[in-house]
Amino acid sequence: MLEEKTFDTGAVSINYGEGPASGPTLVLLHGAGGRWLSFMTVIPQLVKDWHVYALDHRGHGRSGRVPGAYRILDYAQDAVAFVRNLVPEPACLWGQSLGANVSIAVAAQASESVRAVVLEEPGIDLEDLGPAEAYVRQMMDLASSGYSAEELLTDVADMTLTLPNLDEPVRLGDVREEVYLRLLAECLSQLDPKVLAFILDLRIGEGWNLEALLRQVSCPALFVQGDAAFGGLEDEVAERAAGLLPRGQHIKIQGAGHNVHNTKPEAALRAATRFLESI
Repeated sequence: MLEEKTFDTGAVSINYGEGPASGPTLVLLHGAGGRWLSFMTVIPQLVKDWHVYALDHRGHGRSGRVPGAYRILDYAQDAVAFVRNLVPEPACLWGQSLGANVSIAVAAQASESVRAVVLEEPGIDLEDLGPAEAYVRQMMDLASSGYSAEELLTDVADMTLTLPNLDEPVRLGDVREEVYLRLLAECLSQLDPKVLAFILDLRIGEGWNLEALLRQVSCPALFVQGDAAFGGLEDEVAERAAGLLPRGQHIKIQGAGHNVHNTKPEAALRAATRFLESI
């Protein structure tokens, strides 16, 4: 469906998947700890109407490792080089979590190369991980183990997740389908653990000014919010961030978690494509 290729930014080799030239260009940017395959819940539909490119961030998947350089601004540097030098026309971007933060920076820094952005649950507070800290630590332990994806599968299923609507942490294997667990195990087996170390010690946000960058996003932007009861952003936080976008729209998808396109793929796909097709 997507052919894997590599692109040398000058600082690191970036692995990416490219689909057929079925329409306008759409670049997918995954969240921390994932890889481009994290978008497989929506890629089969997207490739019918879009020329899809999906990147593995540095330190993730099959992209190169750059120890000491896993800040949002480092990931954004790679994506800017990608859209300026490889993509044949101004691109639409769809980023989730870390990928949404990267999309904000790319739209602000390389506006001539970006038509529109879909910002799915960007990281807002990079100085307080809150309940997510325990989950990231579990990910780091597994990524550091050196085990294969198959060997990690049981441990991934036994990871615990804290959700605001529940009193006790839940076992991941009890709330996620096997296809999700297998993908997460594969992603963690291919992840540089230093990526997660940058999140835990808050270095990921060095030099990052979310409010300033949101104001610099001059293209049309859709802010996609999950449901706080399932791990998404709180309404007040999301509304404030979305309100800083000069040409922003905001949608909340009920029942979706932080990873909207995995927990509610049909709703996420419908919201993103309707927006992108309207510009």
